[in-house]
Amino acid sequence: MVSGVWGLKSFTIGKRGYLYYMPDMGSGSSSEDLPILSAWEPIEDDEAFRACFVDTYTKTWRYCGLPPFMGQWAKGPCRLMLDAVCAILRETSAEWSTILERLPEPTEQGKEQFEDVVKETAECTAVSRLIVSEILRSRWENRATVMNSQSLTERESHVLVAAFLIQISRRGF
Repeated sequence: MVSGVWGLKSFTIGKRGYLYYMPDMGSGSSSEDLPILSAWEPIEDDEAFRACFVDTYTKTWRYCGLPPFMGQWAKGPCRLMLDAVCAILRETSAEWSTILERLPEPTEQGKEQFEDVVKETAECTAVSRLIVSEILRSRWENRATVMNSQSLTERESHVLVAAFLIQISRRGF
């Protein structure tokens, strides 16, 4: 996946929704061999869709890729992507390095971008801007120290992953 859009797509038939994987254009797959990965119902149930998406992505992320797979950016509903990536990180803590190395820098050169990411992260996570800023600054100041993901609170994890997702949703990060 290098297009910037996660390869999980959905379609509906009747009252059931289905998730399938669509690789990037030119990857050699035709529309006739796109695998259906899971289903949810009823299609109007947002929570059933969220649970289906998170479960499917957690089980298939190695196939679909954890952003930024091959260097791409990724866009999608922040909360849905946040839940999916956090679920993966709970199972595969080694992937934290991917998240932590792409967090925004609170330096003079990156101050405007950092503040934008803080604002969007606060909106996505419902955590105050002050606390988001403190968590991101603390991570930056301690970047030389290997961070033990087991020592992170759930709120810290959500803030760091949300900031990462927001950061990679911008082209040219």
